[in-house]
Amino acid sequence: MVTTSSDARRQTAPSSLAPFWAAALVFLSACGGLELSDVIGRVSALWIANAILVYFLLKHPRREWIWILSAGLLGNFAADLVMGDDVLTGAVLTLCNAVGILTVAAPISYLRLENDFARPKPLCVFYALAVGPAPAISALISALFFHYAYGRGFLIQAMDWYATDALGYSIVVPMLMTVKLRDIRKMFSRAEIMTTLALLAAVAIPAALLVATPA
Repeated sequence: MVTTSSDARRQTAPSSLAPFWAAALVFLSACGGLELSDVIGRVSALWIANAILVYFLLKHPRREWIWILSAGLLGNFAADLVMGDDVLTGAVLTLCNAVGILTVAAPISYLRLENDFARPKPLCVFYALAVGPAPAISALISALFFHYAYGRGFLIQAMDWYATDALGYSIVVPMLMTVKLRDIRKMFSRAEIMTTLALLAAVAIPAALLVATPA
């Protein structure tokens, strides 16, 4: 059987609204992280946009990655522009994020570890990437850019990027990969709602106090 070019395009096109949701969620989370940085006057302690895009990639076959990754990075770039970055800065930051995202997602996918994230081996591989080369490489690229383009301290910029990126990967990706929708629904059921609200308050109150504390 001969596959035509139109057949090939249909086979590689996304089978769902994943690119749309990836772009929307990355855009919103990136805007939120940048806005939080402006409000508290310091680098946001947690950058989740890259972690969200890693999750979308790992949940879909590699033939759909080009669509999902492009849409997510477009959302990231748009967020940078909306929040006040110029085109060059937004493009460089988007490149840095793309490098980190693929450094996490590609090895896990090629090793076929994405479907068993609750086991020790996939988690060990993931954390080795998420706190090692992924944030480190993107942090070095961003630090070089900000150092030569804006005169910022190289080491401070690199450490800030590394810390926020690594923390976002480490917390958000395993949670999204292992928590099921039925578990979330159960958390907000009549029997569990009070416990869930208490736990959320225990996190939200210290976070609010931290934001209110002068830098």
